[in-house]
Amino acid sequence: MEQVVQPIQNCSFNEQTQICVEKPQNSPCHGDSGGPLQCKLGGKYFVFGAASFVTTTNFMSGLCTGPEP
Repeated sequence: MEQVVQPIQNCSFNEQTQICVEKPQNSPCHGDSGGPLQCKLGGKYFVFGAASFVTTTNFMSGLCTGPEP
């Protein structure tokens, strides 16, 4: 079995073409890629982008979270 040791580091992203977001205690779910990144502003939802990829460190024990109450 091949193994790779990679130090923990902050991954960079292209600020000109990518948006980096997170919400503590929540995680993406399988199949979320391609879904909208939307925010509620002034009672209306706006789409700011699409989920392209996530880092494995964002997954919380393989569990998906549900919508907020």
